[in-house]
Amino acid sequence: MSTMQKIEPLLLREGFTLAPNPIPEDIGAIGWAFRKGRMADDYLFLFAGLEVEAFRGAFERARKWANAQYKMPKALRFRVPHTLCVLITEQVDGSLKRFVDRQPSRSVWGGEINHLLVVDPKHGKLHHQLVSTTHEKRELAIYQHVQLGERVLAAVA
Repeated sequence: MSTMQKIEPLLLREGFTLAPNPIPEDIGAIGWAFRKGRMADDYLFLFAGLEVEAFRGAFERARKWANAQYKMPKALRFRVPHTLCVLITEQVDGSLKRFVDRQPSRSVWGGEINHLLVVDPKHGKLHHQLVSTTHEKRELAIYQHVQLGERVLAAVA
């Protein structure tokens, strides 16, 4: 069973629509899903086995594509894209952890939210951005992306 097949039932239970339309091949995702929200629309992209530079590039392309789905300029958006990139890999090294730790969840201009999750099924670990401010802790409660990452880990482990 493929990684995506293991995760599909979880995503459907979470209210996601699986690959509602095609995405550019250069994003490199093994699958993607969408969930419409009140304040943010979730764009979940699933990647497997990428090294840090490949993940960085895939994340930027996914972010750019999700933002292109909105005609309103970032600063004026009432509903924003929440790009959630999940990397499933057994090769979690220091450079990958640093990239994920240092990636801001919000842009300077606003109008988008970004989260990265690294799922390591071999060691049963989930790595995500550090939560350092009260605002981001509130954000965690709204999007619950870490809990979703834990459920993805359980599905692929």
